[in-house]
Amino acid sequence: MADKPSRKTFHLRLDEMVNRLKEDILTSKLQTGDYLPSEKSLGEQFHLSNRSVRKGLEVLVREGLIVKVPKVGNRVTRPDDGGTLTVRFGYYKSMAYEADLHHLLTLFQEQYPQIRVQAVPIAGDVGIKEYLEAGLLDAATVNYPTYQSILDGKERDWLEEQPPDPSMYPYVTHAFTADGLLMAKPFLFSPLVLCYNREHIRANGLLEPDSGWSWQDLSQVASQLTRPNERLGFYFHLQSRNRWPVFLLQSGGSLRKEPDGRPIICGTDWMEGFKVCRDLIVNQRTMPMFDQESDAEELFRQGKASMIMTSYFAMNRLRSMKGDWDIAPLPHLRNGKTLLLVIGLIVNRNSSRKEAARKLIDFLTSYPAQLAVRKNTLSIPALKPAAEWTGPDSHYRPQRFHLYREVAPTFSFYDELGLSNDDIVRMTQQAKMYWSGLCDEQQLCESLERCLSG
Repeated sequence: MADKPSRKTFHLRLDEMVNRLKEDILTSKLQTGDYLPSEKSLGEQFHLSNRSVRKGLEVLVREGLIVKVPKVGNRVTRPDDGGTLTVRFGYYKSMAYEADLHHLLTLFQEQYPQIRVQAVPIAGDVGIKEYLEAGLLDAATVNYPTYQSILDGKERDWLEEQPPDPSMYPYVTHAFTADGLLMAKPFLFSPLVLCYNREHIRANGLLEPDSGWSWQDLSQVASQLTRPNERLGFYFHLQSRNRWPVFLLQSGGSLRKEPDGRPIICGTDWMEGFKVCRDLIVNQRTMPMFDQESDAEELFRQGKASMIMTSYFAMNRLRSMKGDWDIAPLPHLRNGKTLLLVIGLIVNRNSSRKEAARKLIDFLTSYPAQLAVRKNTLSIPALKPAAEWTGPDSHYRPQRFHLYREVAPTFSFYDELGLSNDDIVRMTQQAKMYWSGLCDEQQLCESLERCLSG
């Protein structure tokens, strides 16, 4: 006598039926208005009882993929949008040029004509959390700081677990893994690098930067490249949380605390990092009045800065720049760490269109989409085979584009410092007083200790 099927195999067969029908509907193999096979036929095909088949079909009804027609059958439909299922996708505005996102969404639409993507531009990190909480997004882009704040708060339950892809770079997969589960699918990443104008370097008889440079070396070269009333030798947007924390990472160590939990800043190696930031400003003999992170790339593009600290994401603003420029590792302090910036894709666990949202995320991380990112932008796709593709370029690409592979062992996140995103924001406000010459080192470390104690 044959063994009775286990409860596990029953669930596998039920999942197979539901997923197969979803796939056929979302890829338009089953068109709007078509009827599914009878419940009896589905039961025979997937070895399920009629009751189990009806249970599976209820999932499709709840997701708006079919409607039950009494005494007739189950009809494919899109009652919410005239024959199409709408997925609300929140994205950072910068993704439009950093990932050529609208082109990717067009490609998705061609492959899945029954799914319409409503692209919702999000101005900041808080916006994504608010949109998710209000149930206004089915999927979204998320950067590492926002992802961490979601994990630390009640919003963690909104994230749908996603299957890992072994073809992704392991360090970006690790970034979005919590308790052994992948909670955001890696999309793009970038380390901070040094970008330099080759023409300026050569005209001054200087050697190009390499991995042996210290910040003191950079400062000396920058002073030779500086031209009063013409250009800066070096510039970066100091106040950005995606820039200045690299100096703390390079100083070494994480936040120290007294036995009673009070933070210790005074007398630590971190103070050297703050001092290097200040010296880089003072040595330029100027206080540029720029308040946007993108100002660095714009100054570089205009030839008003010879070297900048930047990312592969931000370098997309330089694609049309005329002239010869390249990239190098950041100079080092006590160590050569660099800050890693990552963008992931999340699915709202509470979405009624979760299956369609998964289709979108799976497409954006597929080889064709990731290869399109590699060919059309200067951003680095998370999928290794796409990122390491080589071929003719349609726009300028620095000769050392693949530098990220060489410096991968130096990739770091600022939570290695024992600091949260909110901590970084509070510290930035205090540090600006010191960088502006409005307080000394002792006053700075005391104010930092107070703000971190709160």
